[in-house]
Amino acid sequence: MKRAFLFCLALLLSIPALARAEARAAGDDGSLRPALTAVEATRLMGNGINLGNTMEACDTTRGHFSDDPAAYETCWGQPETTPQMFAAMKAAGFDTVRIPVAWMTNATEMPFQMKDYAISEAYLARVRQIVDYARDAGMYVILNDHWDGGWWGMFGSENPETAAFAMEAYRGMWAQIAGYFRDYSDYLIFESANEDLGGGFDANSPCYCDDAVASYLPDDERYALANRINQAFVDTVRATGGNNTLRFCSSPDTTPTSPRRWTAASGCP
Repeated sequence: MKRAFLFCLALLLSIPALARAEARAAGDDGSLRPALTAVEATRLMGNGINLGNTMEACDTTRGHFSDDPAAYETCWGQPETTPQMFAAMKAAGFDTVRIPVAWMTNATEMPFQMKDYAISEAYLARVRQIVDYARDAGMYVILNDHWDGGWWGMFGSENPETAAFAMEAYRGMWAQIAGYFRDYSDYLIFESANEDLGGGFDANSPCYCDDAVASYLPDDERYALANRINQAFVDTVRATGGNNTLRFCSSPDTTPTSPRRWTAASGCP
């Protein structure tokens, strides 16, 4: 828990312009640095970049599941990701890349109609291939669940069954992701959600259910729910064992605002 807690604070306190990137050989060797603190890690991570509109892209009007990950990866107009992209990022001075991913929308076949949230093997393999591209370039990688078709509205539903199933699916999703990447080094970091986490509780979730939005959550309930989700994330990752017992985990605030607002009302697992 302490490692996740410190990483949350370090992300807020670190200043990228002052960061010094660490020289790193290509590839992932599965190593851990148990003595490394979160503040030290954020300094070593150097400058960061986002692989945007790629693996988190999803066609919410498609109406059917595709077993070809490229159908989602390119549906917002981006090309398929290549090793050369990460080599260019590294050469430009970036040492960390966040890879946003839509897991529920793209990787499962109508999960909330079938009550099934198993992530397809093909999709997991494609995400791993992209992670390997970045690691081969010597970069740190942040892997998250990003917007994902707007399913955060399920957590804010006044229907207790909808809200309970959202949490069940969220735990099941991260158990699969964390288990799949369990043996990767601590150069791979998990992020519980993107910065839309709390704001998404009021969003409509037509891809998943028809009762997502009944009313807007008051701020105290919004923060409490975000804290429960972030704690469930850390608990689930840690329970998968292996390198995940010490992996750095990042937990976002309810909205992308100032550190002062974050520390005033948000907890950190």
